[in-house]
Amino acid sequence: MRAFGYVVYSRVPDSSRSKLDDKGVKYAPASYTQAKASPYWVHWKSAINLEIGALTDDNSRELVKPPEGEKIVSN
Repeated sequence: MRAFGYVVYSRVPDSSRSKLDDKGVKYAPASYTQAKASPYWVHWKSAINLEIGALTDDNSRELVKPPEGEKIVSN
């Protein structure tokens, strides 16, 4: 999945902006941690879940157990 590092536009709800404000904002997190800390996290989380679901449905991704004794890198 290649979501981070790309410019994304998020729609700003009418209730959160004045009449002359832009309807969208530009945002480009460079990592999962930045996306999670952003005010748009709910949108990122939804997009991530949709992408993972699509990869699973297409059988182009498989969750496997790590080799015994190997250290797993975490976020």
